[in-house]
Amino acid sequence: VVVSALAVLADPEGAARTVVAAVTGVGALAGPAAPTAWPAVTVAVGALDVLAAVAVVVSSRRWAAPTSRYGAARAAGGRGTGTAHPDPDDDRSAWDALSRGDDPT
Repeated sequence: VVVSALAVLADPEGAARTVVAAVTGVGALAGPAAPTAWPAVTVAVGALDVLAAVAVVVSSRRWAAPTSRYGAARAAGGRGTGTAHPDPDDDRSAWDALSRGDDPT
C-alpha cells in the first residue's frame, strides 16, 4: 500500500492512467490528475507502522514472561484449583441448570 501511495505521489498521471486503462480500456486521461492528501497520509501512517514494529521487536526482550498463574492446572497437590480434564457430566448438569433458568455459577 505504501509503495502504491509513493507511486501516486511520484507520478499521479501515470498511476491514474494505468487504472483508467485497466477499467475502461482507454489509455488517455480527459484532464490532468492531481493527488489529494491521502497518498501522503498513507505514506506517513505506513512509516509509523514500520517504526512501531521496530519498537515492538526491540522492546519485546524486556517484557515480562507469562506467569504460571494463567497456565494449565497443576497435578493434585500442587498449586491451582482446577483439573486438567473436567468431568463432562458437570458440563451437562451446568447446561441443564441454565435450561431450567438457574445460574450454576
